[in-house]
Amino acid sequence: KVLAGLELKDVGKTTPICASAVITLEDSEGTRTVFFMSPHGGGVRLSLHGEPGGLLVVTPQSPLGKALLGRTLGEVIELRGKAGLREMSIVDVW
Repeated sequence: KVLAGLELKDVGKTTPICASAVITLEDSEGTRTVFFMSPHGGGVRLSLHGEPGGLLVVTPQSPLGKALLGRTLGEVIELRGKAGLREMSIVDVW
C-alpha cells in the first residue's frame, strides 16, 4: 500500500532527487545504505532482489528526505543527529 498511486519518474544520474528515486548513500566509514524516496510510508523497509537489507523508505518531510531533495549524484549531505554531525555521499541514484 505504500506505493499505491505513486507516479514513478525516470530518475537518472543527473536528475535531481525527487519522489520515486532510489538513492545509495555512503558514510565516512564506507557503509552503504539504500533508500527509496516516497511521499508516504517513511520507515518501512522494502525488499529488493540483490540488495541485502532491502531499501528503507524515506519521505520528503523527514530530515534525511529534506537533505536529499534536489541533490544529485556525487553530492555530500550533512545530517545532524544524536551522535552529532554526519556526512554522507550520494553514490548512486536511479
